Amino acid sequence: VVDQVISGSTIRVELKTGNNQFSNIVVNIAGVNAPKVKPLKGFPKKNPRGREWSETDKLNQFLSTKFGVESREWTEERLLGQYVGVKILFVSNGQIIAQINHDKGRIGPSLLKQGLAQ
Repeated sequence: VVDQVISGSTIRVELKTGNNQFSNIVVNIAGVNAPKVKPLKGFPKKNPRGREWSETDKLNQFLSTKFGVESREWTEERLLGQYVGVKILFVSNGQIIAQINHDKGRIGPSLLKQGLAQ
């Protein structure tokens, strides 16, 4: 069961492991990368290099947040609270990469078709 959508391409699921035991894990959806939703704490006056942000930097930050929210909401509408199949493909640096199968098909290709992930 999907119990949290962190971003359009990252979810937390409750997996039934064996002997009716359950485990919560964070899963990155294989083959896609959606923009992350950054916390709205205000835009810092200077970038990590200590320089003022350019207008292009500010626009890119705004667009990333906007599309990140859209991607997360789209995934939430389809998966939150739903039973899904999780096929773990590999684990890299502690991150679980898996295919997520819903009754209507795999979610990764759907994100790509909607233009909500790369």
